[in-house]
Amino acid sequence: MAAGGAYSRMVRVLRVGLPLLAIALLSTIFLVGEDDTLDSPLDLLDDLAEGTFLDNGAQDARFTGVRANGLPYRMRAEEITLIDRDAQRYRIVDPALELEDAAGDITNASANIGTFDDETGVLTLDGNVDAATSAGSRIQATTARLNVETESGTFTGAVVLTLEQGTISAERLIIEPVAADAPEGQKGLIRFEGNVRMVLVDRATPDQE
Repeated sequence: MAAGGAYSRMVRVLRVGLPLLAIALLSTIFLVGEDDTLDSPLDLLDDLAEGTFLDNGAQDARFTGVRANGLPYRMRAEEITLIDRDAQRYRIVDPALELEDAAGDITNASANIGTFDDETGVLTLDGNVDAATSAGSRIQATTARLNVETESGTFTGAVVLTLEQGTISAERLIIEPVAADAPEGQKGLIRFEGNVRMVLVDRATPDQE
């Protein structure tokens, strides 16, 4: 397959970049846990038909598999196209990822379109960035820019994090990278910036009112 060396890395981005959206939901509100990251290679694109030519786009690509922690994932993209061979840059239309955690909670993450730059390791998602868990948590944004190498990212444009306890909205949600010398188990902070608002749901019982 053409440019096969970059396929594995692009797949790693699809498996690591998009789940960063889910990390905000599966971790505590302001913390991201290392256990939620995906760090082992798996050549999803090897499942494509032999001879698939990504310059013209692979249509209706669907993949399933098992992550390093033994938990399943499912990924779908309406189209994956190589748009810059020298820079190994890809265009991804309608990406959607489904992940399951150890507790059985399902996270679905999606966007209208995305690009991946293999040289910088940056995945950019644009339009209706949306991730939701079966437990009821949800994060929405207009765009997201994720750095796979540092497992960090920035979500912008009317960002809303919805939890059972209420909602947090802001102009930006930033997932900070964990320092290289951080102790094992250290968590990276999630920061909210720009017009941050928190709305809590009143769940008091009649006897408590």
